[in-house]
Amino acid sequence: MYAYNMYWESNRSMLLYPSSKDVNTDFGKFHVGSPNETSNENLCKMGFLNIWTQSNGMISLKEGIASEVIDQFGEN
Repeated sequence: MYAYNMYWESNRSMLLYPSSKDVNTDFGKFHVGSPNETSNENLCKMGFLNIWTQSNGMISLKEGIASEVIDQFGEN
């Protein structure tokens, strides 16, 4: 994840996994040296989202996943 932060000139990254329930973890601080000049932090975390919904016995992809991913990136 550090390499992605360096390549995309970001100071936050997340590995996102499907899960049976949503779990919001905290960002960890890693090696300083991010090219983002406004911050000397390099933050990484893992995120877990339930991406499925069930209705009338049918399982389908849940709507609104993008906003849930954005919420996972919210300030901790």
